[in-house]
Amino acid sequence: MTADDSPPVKAVQTSHRVLKAIVDSGGVTLADVVDQLDHSRSSIHNHLSALTQLGYVIKDGQTYRTSLRFLEIGAAARTHFDLYNVGRSRAEDLSDATGLSASLLTFERDQLTCLYTAPAMDVDEPAITAGDVLPLHCTAPGKAILAAHSPEEATTLLSESERTPCTENTQTTAELRESLEDIRTQGWAVDREEWRTGIRCIATAVSDTNGKLHGVLCVTGPTDSLSGKRFEQDVPGLLISSAQEIRSKLS
Repeated sequence: MTADDSPPVKAVQTSHRVLKAIVDSGGVTLADVVDQLDHSRSSIHNHLSALTQLGYVIKDGQTYRTSLRFLEIGAAARTHFDLYNVGRSRAEDLSDATGLSASLLTFERDQLTCLYTAPAMDVDEPAITAGDVLPLHCTAPGKAILAAHSPEEATTLLSESERTPCTENTQTTAELRESLEDIRTQGWAVDREEWRTGIRCIATAVSDTNGKLHGVLCVTGPTDSLSGKRFEQDVPGLLISSAQEIRSKLS
């Protein structure tokens, strides 16, 4: 957040910083927050007390942590997305058909966030779960979103996002820009262990018939289950078909 983007009410900004400290750490004491932020102990205590009274923070002994109020808010927020309402059952069908985890993601505030994941039957913890924010430069959903924008817009989005290599397979900027042209032509993006070692992903952008971009549909799984003809043709075909079904319903 830049100075120009700062909230006009400084107390709100301070509460935001306190919450971020709690989220980043998983749980903090008053002393922990005082050490991290340039505010007095009494000021930080007041913010923690207010957040606790409002139900956003739970105090457990001397430790403060976020409450399930955020889960309640997030669950309510995603019901406002047509992609979630229309696409959830299609993601579940796609997961059943491919044996892979299928996810719906939306692009908001220049961030790619997962709305929902239908996990594969034998997967306890899918690579992408609801609420996850994915990088644009090294994930199939991120590349699908970039390719859905004009080259000029994609360049701007890339310049504003981190492009730190996540694995040894993460593409360079030049390679990424070249792959975006291929994605625009073929209609889907792939991630060959560019984000996480041992994980591959295939994604396609989802727009309605009026051209409005709603987000991305993707499937994710271990490399050994996404290779060869299955990775190059079979699963992309099922993915595109499911995306077209969602597109027709969105319209």
